[in-house]
Amino acid sequence: MLLSYPLWLVEHRIHPLIPALSGLSLPFVFHIGLFALVVLCGVFVLALPRYRKSSYLVMVCLVLFLIILDVSRFQPWVYYYLILLVPCLTNDADSKQGLRLAGLGLALIYIGSGWQKLNATFNYETLPWLMEPFEHVISHEFLISYGIGWFVATIELAAGVLILFRKTQRLGCVILIVMHLFILASLGPTGRSFNRVVWPWNISFCILLFAVFQAQPVTLIQWNASLTQKPIQWVFLVLLGVLPLLSTVGLWPKQASHALYSGNKVRSTLFFSDSIAQSFPTHLQQELDNQDLSMDMNNFMLATLRVPPYPSTWYHKRVFRALCEEAVNEFDVVLTLYYEPTLTSINRTEETLFCSD
Repeated sequence: MLLSYPLWLVEHRIHPLIPALSGLSLPFVFHIGLFALVVLCGVFVLALPRYRKSSYLVMVCLVLFLIILDVSRFQPWVYYYLILLVPCLTNDADSKQGLRLAGLGLALIYIGSGWQKLNATFNYETLPWLMEPFEHVISHEFLISYGIGWFVATIELAAGVLILFRKTQRLGCVILIVMHLFILASLGPTGRSFNRVVWPWNISFCILLFAVFQAQPVTLIQWNASLTQKPIQWVFLVLLGVLPLLSTVGLWPKQASHALYSGNKVRSTLFFSDSIAQSFPTHLQQELDNQDLSMDMNNFMLATLRVPPYPSTWYHKRVFRALCEEAVNEFDVVLTLYYEPTLTSINRTEETLFCSD
């Protein structure tokens, strides 16, 4: 959260607030206060076992309210960190059961993440983009020609299955830790130096994999009624294993469906007039294309909030409409939307919007 502080502290922020409920707005001091309370509850969860459960529940409520105030805050790492705390809070008397529940959650995440990557866009665009820092070792032509993206997605899905079984857990862990280290090398300071909030995410998941599977191996696939004795445990399993399936028909958000660098999300490009572009701070002007003063929505978000955008058409349109409030004429801000591609094609349907639309 500290790496993405502009997302939570809204004073002097260029990127508009996008509340879940239209018209809902609070002064920036409330956002600061809520953010401070979330951090304080996090400290209580880690340091004060006696107040762990109550602090966690308060923290979840505060984070949900912050997300309602600005949907941009609904980031995968926020969602997964909160959910993966559940095993620590529901199995105090049996650490092995807590590890089993946490491990099952991790397996569902990796299986879902691999499944989401089984699409043409990941193979032809996303993986080659991730591999650019290593292009001197593996060329884009090789990746695309041999369908390496499909292979990588299948390996991640298979590794998620491997960690369900005691005999194959170590192999699955090694594969997944190598995957996280590769992502860190690609997006980290030695690679693209891109999207810094995912750096600690990848490190923490390596640590979590080691803690859950190496410290005390468990057989996750073995049914145990104690895993579902409490309603919150059912909620945990449904959120990670069932609801993400609904994202394929648009009934559950991609942010909560393991679609991490999967390529199968909506995209958009913003175009600005000279007058609007000149009002931006220097660091944001440097992100603009010199020819047409355009900027990918992803880069706009990373430059202003240090996080990627919420991947839905209505969110991109809401950001566009909010930016149009500063426009003088209909061409000051223009948005071109690129809708989600199909599983087998990288072609996207396009839509261009003007401030007058």
